[in-house]
Amino acid sequence: MRFRHPIGLGLVDKPAPGVFRGSAGEAFIAGFAYRRAEQLPRNRKELALARRRLAAATRKRGRDYELVSARTLRVDGGRAVELLGDQDVSNGRLRTRSLHVYKGRAEYVIELSASAGDFAQLDRTVYRPIRRTLRLTGKIRKRR
Repeated sequence: MRFRHPIGLGLVDKPAPGVFRGSAGEAFIAGFAYRRAEQLPRNRKELALARRRLAAATRKRGRDYELVSARTLRVDGGRAVELLGDQDVSNGRLRTRSLHVYKGRAEYVIELSASAGDFAQLDRTVYRPIRRTLRLTGKIRKRR
C-alpha cells in the first residue's frame, strides 16, 4: 500500500492486519490489508452486493451507527466500496468514511474518523489525497 499524505499526519506502522495509523488532533486515519481466500467482487453486480453486505454489517456492529451514504467506485484499478456514516460517542458526534478496495486476493481498508465539525476539512485535505494516490498490488506481504 503506497500513497501520498499531508506532512504532519504522524503515520506509524501497525501490526497486521493493520498497516498504518495517523492522527490529527482527535481525528484519526488508519489503513488495513487483509488476505482474502473467498472470491472478491468481479463485476458491478457482485460489487453492489458487497456494498449492501458491508453496509448491513456496519449497521449490525454499531447500533447507534447511521449510514449516510454508500457507493461503489474504482481505486487504482480495483473495485471499491465507500461508506460514510455517523455515530454518537462519548465526546459527541463522530463521522467516519471507510474505503474498502478489492484487488487481487486482498481487501484494503482506509478509514478516517473525526468529529462532525472537523470532518469536512480532514476529508478534503487528508482522505481524498490518499484515495487519489493510493497504489495497491493486490498481494499482501508477510510482515517481518
